[in-house]
Amino acid sequence: MVGTRYLPYRHEGDKNFWIPIVESLKRDGASISIISLNRDYYGAYFQGPYVYVENVTPFLFPSLRSKFSNASLRLSNSYVSRTSSFLKIEGEIARLLDREQVQLLHLMDNYGPVMIRLRKKAKIPLTVFAPTYHRRHLMYDYLLRLSLTPFDKIITTTHAFKRKLVDLGLPRERIVVIRWGVDTQVLKPDPKTRAQAKQELGLGADSKLILWSGFLQQSGMKELQYSLGLAGAAIEQFRNCNFVFALKHVHFKPEYRGYERDGLRVVSTTSNADFLRLVNASDALLSPILADSSTAAPPLTWIESMAHGVPIITTNVGGVDELVLDGRTGYTFKTVQEALQRIRAVLENESDHRKISQESRRIVCADYDIRTIADTYKNLWKRMCE
Repeated sequence: MVGTRYLPYRHEGDKNFWIPIVESLKRDGASISIISLNRDYYGAYFQGPYVYVENVTPFLFPSLRSKFSNASLRLSNSYVSRTSSFLKIEGEIARLLDREQVQLLHLMDNYGPVMIRLRKKAKIPLTVFAPTYHRRHLMYDYLLRLSLTPFDKIITTTHAFKRKLVDLGLPRERIVVIRWGVDTQVLKPDPKTRAQAKQELGLGADSKLILWSGFLQQSGMKELQYSLGLAGAAIEQFRNCNFVFALKHVHFKPEYRGYERDGLRVVSTTSNADFLRLVNASDALLSPILADSSTAAPPLTWIESMAHGVPIITTNVGGVDELVLDGRTGYTFKTVQEALQRIRAVLENESDHRKISQESRRIVCADYDIRTIADTYKNLWKRMCE
């Protein structure tokens, strides 16, 4: 397996999803070698029996548009840095193929068209994880198609993105839809944590709290400013309305405190546990995606929130309706006025909101539980190896 910032513990990145899948593979007797593009760890280490991790230090390249406040991540998270660093990854893959009996190679990230070189070097089944479509420039479609060409199976998380890839000319039979997954036995509503977290925020037990978390996939400063505007309008129009804007510590900047006002707090979360405490205290997660051409994954954060019975308030871009159904498992909107109506429903329509909260957790338990997802991956990879 190859990816960026795979760490042996839960952290602010999206690799938390792969940790239980690796554990599940290990329990089944598989031996897993992970090549991780990483500045947090250096060198190689064993993560328990059957799991070997080789860390590769990325090439650094500054990005003017980076959302990271952390200097290390800002320098290593640009497209140029990731693509050029793949040349180092490629060398590690070649050495691994020489010394181990590797049966399958899975890419947890897309490193661009440079990956096309894998087809000649690796004479084994190749899979890649491609969850989102977020068109940024004129060459985006061409480069995306080129980057996915060498893979036997392209794994995405929505049928909407599968249709997009087929439209781009990729063979339908090579595209597999496998959802994100979370541990629904661990992530669940906790009344005790909810009361404690609200008390820590200085909120009464009966107060309503709407959370914004960023920056997720396909969200940036534009989404932050838009959400701040919605929060300000809601605070002025509705009573007993509170917002918390939570930024991961690697994204947080002190100047963001300037957005605070009565009813609106800006906080930095230092761990995934910090974020989940805020989720437990919340009544909804406000998370718009503003690029109409995007296809949402949807973000793993949405699924974590819904596992806690915290529904999502978001825009209805492609892929969203496979998880968030307006008035059933969450709230979707097209305009500012519709957004305010959805926020009002959360604040004032207690019985309907309770039903939506219960249904949001039910759909995650039914379709996004990590045990089912891990089995789906294992069955796919086993068939390919055989």
